[in-house]
Parts: sequence; structure tokens; C-alpha cells
Amino acid sequence: MLLSESRDLTIDVHSKAELINAFHMLNSFITANKVTINLAHGTYEFNTDDYNSVRSYNYRHMEQDPPGPDYTPVQDQYLLDVGFCPVIINGNGATIKMTGNDDDEDYHLAYIGKYGSLKISGLVVERFNTAFFVTGSFEAYSSTFLDNVIDYSTVSGDYGGVFRSHGGKVTCHSCWFEGNRADN
Repeated sequence: MLLSESRDLTIDVHSKAELINAFHMLNSFITANKVTINLAHGTYEFNTDDYNSVRSYNYRHMEQDPPGPDYTPVQDQYLLDVGFCPVIINGNGATIKMTGNDDDEDYHLAYIGKYGSLKISGLVVERFNTAFFVTGSFEAYSSTFLDNVIDYSTVSGDYGGVFRSHGGKVTCHSCWFEGNRADN
């Protein structure tokens, strides 16, 4: 679906398959003023195999701002690639959870590109390896971040269990952080 630039798009999601389809659409070809994803309350559980079904421009071709000498962008994998179109996820108390990943792997929930914007509200994000890679703008409202862990003992860098920001802006309002960590 290709939209005119003057149109907003709202996607209501009730299952993991619908969420994967919404992410796939956003990763592929959406042009709109704004995309809003409304999640039904529940748990959307992802595993490492789910990354094979999601196509992202930045899956292997990320902005490297700045790339360190040990940085290998091929490692990073994202379920959602936020490009030029602003994205809002209304969680409505839903949980997006990663399973089956090791602490030293790079399975992220979202990449927010230099000109991208992602806002989340009422969402629980759990067990990702640095959940959000931010070079653009990220805002969270009344959201919870649980047990997001990354182990960068083999590379140099200063990253977090929830966010990795390379010149991006991260803002959190009334959010809860528990059990998140980055080992280096």
C-alpha cells in the first residue's frame, strides 16, 4: 500500500502475525505523514527466527554514526526500521517480548534512523539486546522496560540494555526500568 504524503495511517493489531505484517509494511515502502499502531492488550512474543521474516533496509546497511573500529553492522537485526515516517505505538498495556536470544547477540526491537521518530506509550518491552538503536528521535510515555540485556565484552563501546544512541535524542516520561543492564 503506497499512501500519499498527506495521509495518516492507523493499524490496529491483535496478534503477533498482524504486528509482523505492520512492521514489514513500515520497513518496506510506507510514505505517510504519520503511522499509528494500536496494540490490543496481550503479549507479543518474538524469537530469533522471527527476524528472518522481517525485511529492513537497515538490517545490513545501517547508518554508522560513528562506527567504532570493532563495530560490525551485519550483526544488528531489527523488527522495526523507522525511516522518514513518524511512528507511534500505542501499547495499551501490551508486552513485546524477545525469547531465545543470548545476552551477546544483537536482536533489537527497533532502529530509529537519523530522520526517524518513534513514540511509544503504555508498552512493556522485555528481553531484547539493546531494545532501541537510536540515531533519530525516541520518546516513551508510561512504558516499562524489563530485563533488556546486552553483553559487549568482545567490543569496545558504551551501550545500554534499553537504548543505544548515536547522536539521537531519547526522552522518557513516567517510565519504569527494571533489570536492564549492559556488560562490557
